[in-house]
Amino acid sequence: MKKSTLRASAGWQALALLGAGAAASFIVAAPAAAQDYTSGAIITRVTNSSGAPVAGAAVTLRSLDQNQVRTFTTDANGNFTASGLAPGEYAINVVS
Repeated sequence: MKKSTLRASAGWQALALLGAGAAASFIVAAPAAAQDYTSGAIITRVTNSSGAPVAGAAVTLRSLDQNQVRTFTTDANGNFTASGLAPGEYAINVVS
């Protein structure tokens, strides 16, 4: 009788571990399913006709869908990053 109690106990332990593993998998997977991919970014470099970077250029992005305008200035290496952009098409204008 004592052996069957131990076997039942081991069986319950195995079920408890399986249940805990399934619950942990669900908890870990839940945040990944809730991530929001509704914005994007443009990361680029502005260069002149000879390929040299253009520092201090004014970059204007206009959303063709929402008609929102955002402006940026290139850094010393001609780079700029526009993040948090809504999905869609954009017109880009650069003035140096």
